[in-house]
Amino acid sequence: MASGINSTKSPHQLRFHDTAYCIRVSAHIFLWVSGKPCILLIQRALCDSEPGFWKVPAGSCEEQDKTPRDALEREVREETGLQLSRVIHALPIQTWTRSKEGEQHEWVGLPYIIEVSELEHSISHENRQGVSGRALKCKDVIQLNPREHQDFAWATEDEVRRDMYKLFGNDKETIFEAFATVTQNCSV
Repeated sequence: MASGINSTKSPHQLRFHDTAYCIRVSAHIFLWVSGKPCILLIQRALCDSEPGFWKVPAGSCEEQDKTPRDALEREVREETGLQLSRVIHALPIQTWTRSKEGEQHEWVGLPYIIEVSELEHSISHENRQGVSGRALKCKDVIQLNPREHQDFAWATEDEVRRDMYKLFGNDKETIFEAFATVTQNCSV
């Protein structure tokens, strides 16, 4: 029996039956502060798309990406300067349609909870009650591209729930799923 999923001529698209989907990846990066998980949010630059909105590091698969993991690694590096060390958990896949220049484009979103090498050992896995000196310096390691992003924050779930960060589309629901997963598993 043949599968309905096929590659397209473009490595950054996937064909399911007769529909070609563009692939978008997103990285949910956590840091534990005073026993609570905080997620890395980056704020879009006012001169870029979705100006002023807060998001997790994310982007589309591009020609040079052989796999979604390649795209994830590239986007995390380009948007934050951080280095992906491992994927912790895949969150539920999303699909949507977006109109661009008068054409409808189908998208599939692949959200992941990841670990970055700069924060791997910043907090002991046995004791999450405090933040080590290395974790406090994580502000020094995040490097934003000012043409795309203007600020970053380590947000708690409560801050996201209270709408302290203006989020775009269904990003909030995916962020809550990520918080539930890391809280349940006590890992980042």
